[in-house]
Amino acid sequence: MNICIDNNRHLRKFFHQHACYEEAIMCDLRERLPILLTLHNGKIKSVPHAFFSKLRVLEYKIIVKSDVAFRVAFTVKDEVLTVIFISEVLIKAHFCKLITKTDLLD
Repeated sequence: MNICIDNNRHLRKFFHQHACYEEAIMCDLRERLPILLTLHNGKIKSVPHAFFSKLRVLEYKIIVKSDVAFRVAFTVKDEVLTVIFISEVLIKAHFCKLITKTDLLD
């Protein structure tokens, strides 16, 4: 599965603020996320009424360390997974409100 990081200001800002965790996040995206997708694990959920380039937006939580975690929004088409948004907001309802306030969604 190919992992693409969308080139948007939200992700650029996030990785600028959290540069020390970029490698751990990318590792989780490459290794853990494809496994969760194939297992149809309950850890991956859709963001209600959210579409990016006419694809449903999904989200899951990355735990980097015991006290550091992030929530990631992404889309999947064929064998390409596109990450569109990452936030330190962990409560799903708040994360969903946050992503709908951006200009990313259709």
